[in-house]
Amino acid sequence: MLGIILLILIFQKCSLSYNKICFYREDEGYGKYPLEKYYYNATIGECMTFIYLGYGGNDNNFFTKETCLLTCNSSGTFDRRNCHKPYLRKECYDNHNHYYYDTQLRKCVAFGWTGCNKNGNDFRSYEECIAKCGSVEARYFSNKREFFQDKVYFSACILCICLI
Repeated sequence: MLGIILLILIFQKCSLSYNKICFYREDEGYGKYPLEKYYYNATIGECMTFIYLGYGGNDNNFFTKETCLLTCNSSGTFDRRNCHKPYLRKECYDNHNHYYYDTQLRKCVAFGWTGCNKNGNDFRSYEECIAKCGSVEARYFSNKREFFQDKVYFSACILCICLI
């Protein structure tokens, strides 16, 4: 009985912390549109820059280091309760495009951040918002640029294999 409980606990830990895309090798893809992006180097446990050529490649390919770390580094922590905090609007002196998670719409929405009143539900990029506040079932996502126009497509891990 104790062995079964231990096996279940190990499986839960593995299924929560294992994201197979983080073990894909760096892949520059092909094309004529070089762009500096990030990939997770599983050998050393860090997100590193590489030149992506615009097409193809694999899903270990991130626009920001933050998104790479959130997806692949199990030590990154974020309190998902922040996603349920209301959108704050207060006039300040600045104006930047930020995103917040709208719990009713169940998606990330752009807004003009004026430079003050951050409450945790305020992200610099769409990718960061989705990575932190997307549903638990949708943690594994592809971050190809074309997918972030109108929709985000997720591929859930159906059978996760633990590499411990």
